[in-house]
Amino acid sequence: MTTEVGLRAPSTSPDGTGETRSRRGARLALLAEPATYVASALATVVATFLGLRLWQADLRVPFAYHGDAVAIAAHVKTVIETGWYEFQPLLGYPAGQTYHDFPTADNLNFAAARVLGWFTSDWALATNLYYLVGFPLAAVAMVWFLREVGVSRAVTVALSVLFAVAPYHFLRGVGHLWLASYFTLPLGLVVVLRAVRGEPLWGRGRRGGPVLGLLTGRGAVTVLCVGLVATASSYYAVFLLVLLASAGLAAWLRERDWRRFVGAAVAGLTTLAVMLANMLPDFLYEAQHGPSATGLVRDPAEVEIYALKLAQLLLPVPGHRVDLLAALRSRYDSSYPLVSEQPALGVVAAVGLVICFVVVAYTLGAQGARRRAERTAEQVASTVTIAHLSMLTFVAFLCATVGGLATFLSFVTASLRGWNRMSIVIAALCLAVVGLVVDAAVRAWARRVQPRPAARRAAAWSVAGALLVVGCADQIAPGAVPDYPGTRAAFEADAAWVAAVERQMPPGGAVFRLPHAGFPETPPVNGVADTEQLKLYLHSATLHWSGGGIKGRAATDWAAAVAQEEPAELVESVTLAGFDGILVDRAAYGLERAGEVEAGIASRVGVSVAESADGRFALFTLAPEHARLDAELGDEELAAQREEVVAPVAIYDGRGVGTTTDEDGLDLRALPTGDGTFTFDNPREVVVPVRVRGVVEAPGAGHLVVEAPGIEETIEVSGSGLATLDVVVDVPPGHSTLSLVVHGDLEAAAPVTLRDLTVDEADVTAAVR
Repeated sequence: MTTEVGLRAPSTSPDGTGETRSRRGARLALLAEPATYVASALATVVATFLGLRLWQADLRVPFAYHGDAVAIAAHVKTVIETGWYEFQPLLGYPAGQTYHDFPTADNLNFAAARVLGWFTSDWALATNLYYLVGFPLAAVAMVWFLREVGVSRAVTVALSVLFAVAPYHFLRGVGHLWLASYFTLPLGLVVVLRAVRGEPLWGRGRRGGPVLGLLTGRGAVTVLCVGLVATASSYYAVFLLVLLASAGLAAWLRERDWRRFVGAAVAGLTTLAVMLANMLPDFLYEAQHGPSATGLVRDPAEVEIYALKLAQLLLPVPGHRVDLLAALRSRYDSSYPLVSEQPALGVVAAVGLVICFVVVAYTLGAQGARRRAERTAEQVASTVTIAHLSMLTFVAFLCATVGGLATFLSFVTASLRGWNRMSIVIAALCLAVVGLVVDAAVRAWARRVQPRPAARRAAAWSVAGALLVVGCADQIAPGAVPDYPGTRAAFEADAAWVAAVERQMPPGGAVFRLPHAGFPETPPVNGVADTEQLKLYLHSATLHWSGGGIKGRAATDWAAAVAQEEPAELVESVTLAGFDGILVDRAAYGLERAGEVEAGIASRVGVSVAESADGRFALFTLAPEHARLDAELGDEELAAQREEVVAPVAIYDGRGVGTTTDEDGLDLRALPTGDGTFTFDNPREVVVPVRVRGVVEAPGAGHLVVEAPGIEETIEVSGSGLATLDVVVDVPPGHSTLSLVVHGDLEAAAPVTLRDLTVDEADVTAAVR
């Protein structure tokens, strides 16, 4: 057969179709990239299935049923029932649970819950599914980042799976589901990588018209990536801002091109804008109703309590499957301070962290800088990228470590305290470094041995397989498996108890829970966490509950004051508030105190009408009290007294005022700055006169000036250091202030304290004025 000069005769494929080898190779190359994503997702699904032993699970029972996992479940249930998470009328009755007082930018997760709600009304199933789908999504997103870094396909598959099943994922779990759903994070890291390389982050695509070019260019990709991160997690958005700032600054210093820094800065501003836009409803609510006094209050010192340490990252994961390694980690966590949230990287990422620190130390050295300058033109892309990733890792570590840069940020805001969560960012960067190093090692071996292409591919996949197996065995500890039988037993027991409560209460009835616990983030009482008050709500779509309202406003905190009343008075107040029953939690009270409370309630309304199978809960019906009040009071009087109970004027600590407790359990409010400011919260639409009383304790003589709406009075402090605060204030609707300004010799003395501060609108008399 003859051919034309300069043309190659086509070679047929073995099946005789006539397809050219070049065309077949092009087709295989075209399929190789999506195949990498598919392989990563499938491998992650297998690793997750085996690691969590999902064949033992019932997806209609939550994986976790304690602590913050209950609060997450309540969010998902609220979204499914109401369409969004900000307001739940069944909790914090009668005002309802308003989450605007606990602002968050994590709306992508709530949107996911709503989408899941289109297919199921089962909150437990929806929560479990969202947790599980987060594993392959994290792997797929990590594939893109690793391929942008320049890691080979084989190693990318292995490392993307290790990122998806990172120890962080299991430690966060369902309890911190929004943090465990970190699948958007690698998208943000792609933008950071481009920024640190000095690549443009903004611009239109070259194909299509102006609109299509705008939607397909680098700028659109940047907006999409940072926007998803900022909508998914406030923490990850702030972490992204830190890395973008570092990347932009590094590119500017290296290339002396201000456009590189401006591009990164605009990406950072876009991230911030999206995050603030997600919280805009919360800001508008605060502007309309005033700030919550205690909805989101954190101690700035917690930023170091919840930081991370180098040793934690390098040590084995908690509960490691190798007993010796598990004992080593347990010894550290039990003997050394600042355990934080037990951050750990796993052995593969830990090796990457060591490499990063070595690269940073080498680069900063005089000889390293000189040699780097000599070889810059000859360095391969992977070497430069390792240097970039090492720098970013070092910055991330400096921010998140104990006493790191985050401490200085806490001087401005303490809202973000858990900087140990930077560990998943460090893990992603370190895994990328490991990928580049492994690929470099395989290339070096290939240069020496000169194997055939098939043998080289086999070697690469073998190394990747070894990384995957060793990494998964190291990272997925036996403790990652949920307690399926124990959780199921507790879950079903609560469901049965709530069904019994529903039979005793009228349709849509309201239940007041004792003891009252502030929500969220209040310390446990007798080992009972504040989230326990949400559990029974999870099993009913009709009953209203007193617990679960966001603390910090009078319309919610009235329940805390009523819960401290004597049982007979408490029964009347709770009935006036519109409740149909009282539920006593004996575990939270303690048996002795619970017995006293139950006896007092029974003397008013009779014995309990139901008890839980485990004896923890007792339910009392308020039907007899309702009948008595209806007979004694008219509708108008009932409404007026109800308003006094559920909408009292409350007073809260203001700026510069700390709260402590003395040996007698008395509330002390110190005025160390000489200016104590308190905030009134009047939830009614009318002016309410209230009587404010307290005892002033000071080390010497002097006087205090009391300033409040409509008054300005001077209180003399005698030589004994005692004075009585007793003033009447006409409190307007909304928020107003009461100030105690220290004057005289007291200013130079030890802090003045205000003890036993009370606000009582029922005890206002003209004589006090």
